[in-house]
Amino acid sequence: MSESSEGGRSSASETSPPGVDFTTLVLSLRQSTLLMLRLVEDEDAPVEPDLPGARLQIDLLEVLERKTRGNLDADEEKLLTAVLYELRMAWVEIRNRPQDGG
Repeated sequence: MSESSEGGRSSASETSPPGVDFTTLVLSLRQSTLLMLRLVEDEDAPVEPDLPGARLQIDLLEVLERKTRGNLDADEEKLLTAVLYELRMAWVEIRNRPQDGG
């Protein structure tokens, strides 16, 4: 094992699991949003979509978009733009679905 950096602290590369980067973060938020919208199978999830929870995840991605503007490479920017578009459209579609029962 390598020694930690000065002062007993480990560098970010020593403490981060391999493969954790901006793309992983965006895709993780995407997956959790799809789960909240019930667009991904999860037998432990409630039947009804969690629209407020999904909206929060989308809002977090929008914050990332604003705060990283001009600092992303082309692939990261395309990914974030595409994920935001996909999730916004899915959220609106589910919000506008007619309610069952009545």
